[in-house]
Amino acid sequence: MAPNCLTPERLATFEREGYLVLDSILPQPVVETLRAEADHALQWHEAEIEAQKTVDRLNYVGEHYFIPGRSRARPKLAEYLRNELMVHFCKELVGPDAYVFIELFILKLPHNRVPFGWHQDHGYVDAYGYGHYPPNLSVWTALDDMTPDNGALEVLPFSRHRFDSVPPHKQDEHGNFVADFGAADGDLVSMPAGSLMLMSGLIPHRSGVNTTDAIRRAYLCQFSPQPVLDDRGQAIQMAAPVLRGAEPVPA
Repeated sequence: MAPNCLTPERLATFEREGYLVLDSILPQPVVETLRAEADHALQWHEAEIEAQKTVDRLNYVGEHYFIPGRSRARPKLAEYLRNELMVHFCKELVGPDAYVFIELFILKLPHNRVPFGWHQDHGYVDAYGYGHYPPNLSVWTALDDMTPDNGALEVLPFSRHRFDSVPPHKQDEHGNFVADFGAADGDLVSMPAGSLMLMSGLIPHRSGVNTTDAIRRAYLCQFSPQPVLDDRGQAIQMAAPVLRGAEPVPA
């Protein structure tokens, strides 16, 4: 993997647009490992739902699943979160201190019917009362080719309308936190498997349904410059250090 891929030109693009796509940057063995982890997470999650342990408004049986926190039990995911690329991204776009805030698989099953509406990743943090923390960096990993047919991401670039704050996000009928950004359409971002999209926590984005016969798998991790804590001093999600004083922290 190209550990120093954020050239000055790419950093300028990220600052101007609020996102950056790195096409086909992951080696195929890494993609295959993450696909296997996604499939394992799906089997694990459906077994949990079968036992009625993890049913919630965001997960629809046979539709789509958000499966967080598997790096706690799966060493290969923990390694991925601290590989050279992630360390490089954190140094350039988060700061000398960086923490894993959340990591999750986002799986759209074949012929699902539930889209994800316009939202900001920081909108979720804000909706739970922690919007005073700085926005996280999101790293979205395409584990399959992302196309208009299977629910590729659509973004509203900063160059079109920059949002430096968070409008109110409210749960829609599907349990997703969504907001009105005054735009009917953004830029649809198709990308091949093994690509990464880096996103500011403030960039609006959404995705449509998967109309294909195959599952659409993605892996999202977010990095914060400091732990996000509740009023008792407890982390509201993960707070696993990746960098301290610009030095990598081993898993």
